[in-house]
Amino acid sequence: MGFEALSCIVADENVLSSTNAVDIAIPLNFSSDAKTSEMFRDAPDELMKKLSTEGLAYNHHHKGVTPETFYSTKALNDMFRVLSYNNDVDGKTFISTMEGKELPIYATQWHPEKNSFEWSADRKIPHSKEATEVAQYFANFLVNQARKSLHRFDSKEIEEKYLIYRYSSVYTGDRIHFDECYFFN
Repeated sequence: MGFEALSCIVADENVLSSTNAVDIAIPLNFSSDAKTSEMFRDAPDELMKKLSTEGLAYNHHHKGVTPETFYSTKALNDMFRVLSYNNDVDGKTFISTMEGKELPIYATQWHPEKNSFEWSADRKIPHSKEATEVAQYFANFLVNQARKSLHRFDSKEIEEKYLIYRYSSVYTGDRIHFDECYFFN
């Protein structure tokens, strides 16, 4: 629920409305800012076309930020620009992708990672070639953003202390809707 939490933290209030977008894969309705955005400007035209015409954006949420709330909330409007919208199954419009105007903050209300990594037979997650291309595009985008950071660990020993590889994931798909979880103690 990162998109939702981020929106409420930036707004310093609950800006969420009920939405009916549970277990659906839908096309993105791009804003006029999408093609010049940091997030989408290098996306191949064919990928953008497929994202806007095919159900490749998997959604699984009960809450969202409506355009009316976004544009009437100064903190959100000052911090982010909207890159895409979607309509839930009842026709209610919600913001589905946004990025920071000044800071490298990126948020999707949909789940590009699930196309490649969630294989629940009970969910309508798309796994087509095009869907996995979407997941790969976003994985590459985020890794390239991380590469811009000049932050480094002071030593190899400190770095190794924090690597996720030190922990084992636990299969939880039989109890909750995430296939795997990490538990830290």
